[in-house]
Parts: sequence; C-alpha cells; structure tokens
Amino acid sequence: MPASSQPSTRGRRDDHEGTVYQLKSGPRAGEWRAQISLPGGKRRSFSGPTEEVVKQRLLDARFRISHGLMSTARAETFQEYALDWLSGRRHELRYNTQRSYLLNLRRHVFPQIGSLALLDIKRRDIQRIHLAMLDTGHAPKTVQLVHSIVSAVLANAEADELVPSNVATKVRTPRRPPPSRTPLDPAECQTLITAMRGDPLEALFLLTLACGLRRGEVCGVRWSDLDLSGGTLQLKGQIVREPGGKFVFSPLKTDTGRTLVIDLPSRVTDALLAHKDRQGFLKAQAAELWGEKDYVFTNAIGDPLDPMQAYRMFKLLLQRAGLRDQRFHDLRHAAASLLLSWGLELWQVSKLLRHSGLSITSDVYGHLYQQTGRELAERMDAFIQEAR
Repeated sequence: MPASSQPSTRGRRDDHEGTVYQLKSGPRAGEWRAQISLPGGKRRSFSGPTEEVVKQRLLDARFRISHGLMSTARAETFQEYALDWLSGRRHELRYNTQRSYLLNLRRHVFPQIGSLALLDIKRRDIQRIHLAMLDTGHAPKTVQLVHSIVSAVLANAEADELVPSNVATKVRTPRRPPPSRTPLDPAECQTLITAMRGDPLEALFLLTLACGLRRGEVCGVRWSDLDLSGGTLQLKGQIVREPGGKFVFSPLKTDTGRTLVIDLPSRVTDALLAHKDRQGFLKAQAAELWGEKDYVFTNAIGDPLDPMQAYRMFKLLLQRAGLRDQRFHDLRHAAASLLLSWGLELWQVSKLLRHSGLSITSDVYGHLYQQTGRELAERMDAFIQEAR
C-alpha cells in the first residue's frame, strides 16, 4: 500500500479482487486508485475522482479478467496512444493542424486523462475535461475542438479493438453562444469598397468579400483557377505555412471547393484584370528575380503573399475608411450576412462558403437567417394584402 494513501474501509481482499485506496498527498491528493493482479503476476492500476467510480472500474476489470478480455501486458495510457496516433497522421494533417492538436492535448487533455489506461476512461473523465476548461474561461468553441480531438483518438482506439466503444460520443459538448461580433452592414461594406479603390490589394479585398473566401484561400488563388473571360473562379487550395516559415500551396481536403465554380461579379473581374496589369509591371521591375508561380497575389518577386500581410493591409484599410475594427475573417461573415439579407437560402450560403454541413452554417449564421426570414414574411404579407 502506498505510504501516502489510505485504504478503503473493508476487510482484506484476494489478489484478483483488487485493492482500493485514496492518495493523501502529492499533486493528485484526494484521487482514488485501485490495483488488481493479472494472471501471471503482473498488476494493473487505474484511478478516478471518487471511491465509487474506482470500485466500479475494479468490478469491470474483474469481469474482463474472468472472461479473458484483459491483456496481461502493461496497459497503454491515453497519452501514449494519442501521441502515437498523432505521429501516424503526420502525412495527413497540415503542419498547423498537427501543432494545434498537440498543444490542445498537452494543455487540456493529458493533465486530466493522460495517465489513464485507454480501457479505464469513462464518460465522467471526458466531462472532467470540459468542466476544467470552462472553469478556466475557455469558450465552448474551444471545448468542442478539444472534444473532437479526444473523440478522434478514442475512435481510432475502438477501430484498433483496444476499447469496446468510444465513450466521447456519449458526452454532450457545451453549446456555443450566439456570435458576439457584428459583421459590417451593407452601408459599411459600401464605405469599405469606396475606400479600397486604387489600393494595391483592391482585387484581393473585393474577391474575399464577393466570394466569402478565407484569408489563406484568397492568398492561394492562382491565375489558372480563374476564367476571367467567363467570370468564374474554381477554388482549389490555400496558402499554408510549413515548418521554417515557408509558404506553400495546399490543395483543399474535400471536393466541396474543387467542384464548386463561383460566378464573379463583373466589378470583381475588372479589378482582377487591373491587378494583372499591375502585376505585369512588378514582373518587369523584378526582372530575373521574379519567380513565376502563377499566384494572383504575390510579393515583389512572385512568391505568394503572406496572409499576415493581407491582414495588416486590411486593418489599414479599415482605419482609412473610418470603420470599426474587424478581423479579416469578418469579411467572410459580411459576405454571408449580405447574401442572407438579399433573401438567399441558408443552403445556398452554405454551398458558397464551402461548409462541410448545413448545421455549421446554421450555427454561425442562423440568427441572421431568422432576421431575413422575418423580412421575407413581411414581404409575403404585403403581397397577400395587395390581392385582397
């Protein structure tokens, strides 16, 4: 029995029945633990927040031992398995995605369940992650992201037949509150359009606003993706930063964008043609330093434009226009709110924004759609009234 623990109040157990005790000191003081002997003399241990939880896990372990379902090898912990899972996906995930997953696992997940064996993780353990994050001020959106990572790890463990089921699927995630940011309204958008005239990135800002593009996507547009005579764009990828700071083109993961041909307003096409003329001047200035990579928006030598540079230029544009502060991503929100205010259906906006599902569009823009729905209802009411 550990020196810093106190046994559960009960008579002596047989080896295969297990031992339950509570830690009384150290960083995990108050936590309950159990140990049980496996066939062959090895032991398994697992922990929980209460004596009742640990006793239930002990009963589960005894059942698995009696039915030959528990391996005599040392149980793999969640942290060990998650790191191996992430390493195995290094060729599937983008660098920034891998980095985000690892940071979130280390900050929020491993301190809670990293030391638990995969088989010992229960619903309550996943809920404990949620509560710890919410208690420290993290937004529901962040909790949902972390939950999705944990669920992906456990789903893989289920596929590997290391756990009977993915317990994360049985835990509700906190609901996101309605968005607190208000996108630019139609009048503000017109003010912005007026202010961007003659800006070196006028075409970039117009293309973003007209098509609801993400910052990496608009910086990754290539001339071969555009049909300027037909006035269309077929989005195929985005600019991403690799380790070491180099920017590269990364194809879209799904067919959502690759199969969607976006019709461009004629004013956007005009701005792109003017930008092409301006780029021709830059090529002549750079001479042999210019590296032709087909990108529409570039630096002075033909490399793709740094998305952070687009962000900084957008902030300067807002100041010049005298508009309230916005993120670059809010241009995408402004595009959606404009389309909804003009009566487009939610599914049409979802298709343009290339969301993986209508529920995402509804979660983000549902409140705007409800406002538009009232306007459309009032128009229908006026129409019916005219017929009476």
